Amino acid sequence: MTSKVTEMANAIETLIPFKKVIPAYEISLMFTISLRFLPIFIKEYQRVKKAKICRGIYIGDMKLKERIKNIMGYFLPVFLLSLDRAYNLAIAMETKGYRKKNRKIKWELNKLDYTMFFLFTIYLILIIGGRQ
Repeated sequence: MTSKVTEMANAIETLIPFKKVIPAYEISLMFTISLRFLPIFIKEYQRVKKAKICRGIYIGDMKLKERIKNIMGYFLPVFLLSLDRAYNLAIAMETKGYRKKNRKIKWELNKLDYTMFFLFTIYLILIIGGRQ
């Protein structure tokens, strides 16, 4: 938990052969993120387990066949929570424009952009001035 994700991904990338053929950095990044999620999965499993115990479902007292049937009641919520976390992480990474290399974006503004900025500024001034 103390290492940075990018440092770990770079270290794992050096271990992957055939970098020209396969996307080594993406694979190492997925592996690193999955390692970072393991403690979260364990905590979620414990939370679901405690919720089941509070509802009166404890698999320690059941027979093996009943345990196997009820174990899906533990893993399905954890799986759904993990999908939700993965989706949120993907949106966050996409929003931040996460790439292997830092790319500088050059903004090209035209007259319409400046006009809209000017109108928006006047609109804000009117809104703020109208409150008093």
